[in-house]
Amino acid sequence: MAESISSAEKRTSVKSNIFGVGYENGEQISVGASYKGKVWSRSSSDLPSWIEWCNRTGEKLVNKEISVDEILKGVLKPVVLKELHSELPISVDWPILLFEGNTFLQS
Repeated sequence: MAESISSAEKRTSVKSNIFGVGYENGEQISVGASYKGKVWSRSSSDLPSWIEWCNRTGEKLVNKEISVDEILKGVLKPVVLKELHSELPISVDWPILLFEGNTFLQS
């Protein structure tokens, strides 16, 4: 089982960027944030939809019930593998871009 970042490490370090993909109201969403306060998403849409996204995101940013510690609680430490595991994976989390086309595979 992978080891998560300890409380002591969280207190003495600053994560400059965080990005995640999840679901909201049954639709896949993405959101990123920087330590300096920038917030972004990989999605794109028309101007009214963008304004609505900004309003929803702003509500989350000022919501005092959302705990940064809870968000980072499950963050895992990366581990460099020196060889392949002998076990087969039960699933693979492929980037969504793989299913939308192969443009990122071309050099």
